Amino acid sequence: MPPITKPILWLTLCLVLWATSICAQESDEQRLGSFKALFLYNFTHYIKWSEPDTSGTFIIAVLGESSAYASLLEIAAKRKVDGLPLRIKTAATVEELMPCHLLYFTSEHVGELENIKRHMAGKSALLVADVPGLARLGVGISFVLQQGKLKFEISQQALERAGLKASSQLLKLAILTDEQDDGG
Repeated sequence: MPPITKPILWLTLCLVLWATSICAQESDEQRLGSFKALFLYNFTHYIKWSEPDTSGTFIIAVLGESSAYASLLEIAAKRKVDGLPLRIKTAATVEELMPCHLLYFTSEHVGELENIKRHMAGKSALLVADVPGLARLGVGISFVLQQGKLKFEISQQALERAGLKASSQLLKLAILTDEQDDGG
């Protein structure tokens, strides 16, 4: 068994501590939302953006109703990303959310995938979906539930198109996908 690196150990420890601090009365959906929020925040530490930030604020945008939103607000009140204050915003349309560094969208917006990708094209922004399999369709990261455990798929091709690079530690934890050629 290979030795565990410090970043992987740190991520695992954070996930365990976060899980134990979650209130016992939370519903399964709230608990899952809390885990997704933690994953989203941790992605910001394991993805390298090619364009330097000039806004002075790191923005995570949430498209659609998500149980992760409240937890993201709690994280933003206490944490920073690369020394920048963290701002969480939400809206009903992708147009209202731009610009952002990370766009997280829920299953209710899957039908708008092509429009979302069009708005994200040419921007150094991470696109994360709450729907399994979308990494094969051009989304950078998509959440997957496997045997009751939250995991994530990564499309390195989608990340490269957005000018992003995932750390090797993140790639070790991910389910790596190759995109399907959909003609677009």
